[in-house]
Amino acid sequence: MSRIVPEDFHAFYKEGRTPWDTGRPDHNLVAMVEEGILGPGRLLDIGCGSGTDAIWLASHGFEVTGIDLVEAPLTKARKKDAAASGGCRFLKTIFPGEEIPGSPFALAYDRGCFHSQGNDAAKKNFAGALAENLVDRGLWLSLVGSCDDPDPTEPGPPRLTAVETTTAVEPFFEVELMRKSHLETNQGGKHQIWVCLFRKR
Repeated sequence: MSRIVPEDFHAFYKEGRTPWDTGRPDHNLVAMVEEGILGPGRLLDIGCGSGTDAIWLASHGFEVTGIDLVEAPLTKARKKDAAASGGCRFLKTIFPGEEIPGSPFALAYDRGCFHSQGNDAAKKNFAGALAENLVDRGLWLSLVGSCDDPDPTEPGPPRLTAVETTTAVEPFFEVELMRKSHLETNQGGKHQIWVCLFRKR
């Protein structure tokens, strides 16, 4: 699969093709916080979209900066945040590529951005850039499409093996946790994923 570029996401939002935007905080993220695996701190939400996860994190004590390639979901995120706690900061940013105000962060989270980097070199570049934006021993929670999906012919996220995932990140991160789960969509679908927690070397 080729890398998904900014123009693709502009088209996705314009055409309403945003199955990832469920309007609910991701259950995998919620579980990581409720289990005490991920605790409050300064967090970077990469590909934050309309801000659902970022706003939920802020309500649980995290100081959140959300970044996205596309302005349309960020506008929604700012309105939702203002109606809630008003505790997040949302920025239009191309990542990797542009500097992120407030860097370095203690924590990072992405729900499907890492696996959208097309080839092995792009994935490694993403991991390296993220490491540069984290403090020493900082944590990164990544939700990654899995090749174990029982019906890979169905539309869904890019799918990686465990080896592909770890090979891309291990020059920069240690693997603290990697477990199977699923990703929900706003169309009622579920896709198998890896829930990955990495710690900066």
